[in-house]
Amino acid sequence: MLTLDSRDGNEPAAFSGSRKKSEYPEVSLAGKTVSRLVTVGVAVVFALFLKPTVPDSLQQLGLPCALSQSFWDTLITIAAIAGVVIYIVIVRIDLFGALVTCLVGFILVSTLFNNQDLSYWAVYILPCAATALAAASLSRNWPTEILRGVFAASAGYLILNFIFLCFGFAESGFARCDYLFYGYRNITYQIAIPAFACSLLLDMRKGKAGSFRTMAVFLLVLFEVLVGYSATTAFACFAMGAAVLLARFVLFRKIFNGGAELGVYIATFLGIVVFRLQQFAAFFFEGVLKRDVSFTGRTAIWDRAFEFLDGIHGLVGCGTGYALPVRERMFYAHNDFLHVALMGGIGAVAALLGLLGITARKLFMHRTELIAGYFVALLLPFFAIALTESVFCPGFFFVLATAYYSMKTAA
Repeated sequence: MLTLDSRDGNEPAAFSGSRKKSEYPEVSLAGKTVSRLVTVGVAVVFALFLKPTVPDSLQQLGLPCALSQSFWDTLITIAAIAGVVIYIVIVRIDLFGALVTCLVGFILVSTLFNNQDLSYWAVYILPCAATALAAASLSRNWPTEILRGVFAASAGYLILNFIFLCFGFAESGFARCDYLFYGYRNITYQIAIPAFACSLLLDMRKGKAGSFRTMAVFLLVLFEVLVGYSATTAFACFAMGAAVLLARFVLFRKIFNGGAELGVYIATFLGIVVFRLQQFAAFFFEGVLKRDVSFTGRTAIWDRAFEFLDGIHGLVGCGTGYALPVRERMFYAHNDFLHVALMGGIGAVAALLGLLGITARKLFMHRTELIAGYFVALLLPFFAIALTESVFCPGFFFVLATAYYSMKTAA
């Protein structure tokens, strides 16, 4: 049976149950129909959240699109609002949901304060919150359906990436590809990690240690991040695979737990982005990793980001429409903490730290459990990538929310 904690503010361990096929109760035809509809609905909505530019996607596939981007933006916004409403009706409010709401709320206030258009917030920021809140509400009755739906959407994009790469190889031979079907090579992780995570969690729910599907997804992920090469993403995905294997050992789970992971992430952010300690290890970065200590010019971008956060903007942020001028070009922050600070100010950063903190605490409290070890491994690539990019995307919030709600209430 799916484990549910008491209703006095506690949450369900929704995704962590593992049951043999014989332990599932008989499901009526109507129940199966509802299950399929939920799966399809989650898949369609999550696919829209991941890649909102539907006309461009259809054009890539050689298909016509009679509806404008404005129509799809409106539809995505309505779907995101619906996700929030469903959460309020089913869950009402809990700590995780409150922090998610504060995070996107601070970004909304900053965007309004800076007199910027709300379309980006509605289409790209709000769906992140809706994804996390949907994981909280729908997982109470349909945990498997959510995993299947998110897997279908993210793995579908991975397959389309692969098909486009194959066509590209046929036309121009094997070469690094900067743009895949899903988008620029640096953002492949947004679909890769959720696809792998869902497949792994579906295996766990069936009492399996792994499956051919999960291995195939991981190999497809490695292929795409190596062909559409991004050094950080490739390293992060290899680290994720290694951490999942090591998570099978209790000793590793005890040492590399949620608290340790978050501590290392924050320390690394301070060391590299704030204090630039990598300058004292140039031999390692340049000789071993083959990366310059400026991280391909990102240190200059970070310096400009800190300049933008002076004064009132340090408190309220610069809104979603901020842009950092560096060497006559415009950039975004290329770091998740700085990106959130620029979008929503100190309040948004505090909310994000709160989300990471309460999730890390639950993973720490259950560090001896395999499911906790898996989630530490699944969050690892996001933290690695967040140092040089932003991971503010539906996939990150889905994995973070499932990690939080999969743990039984911590003592």
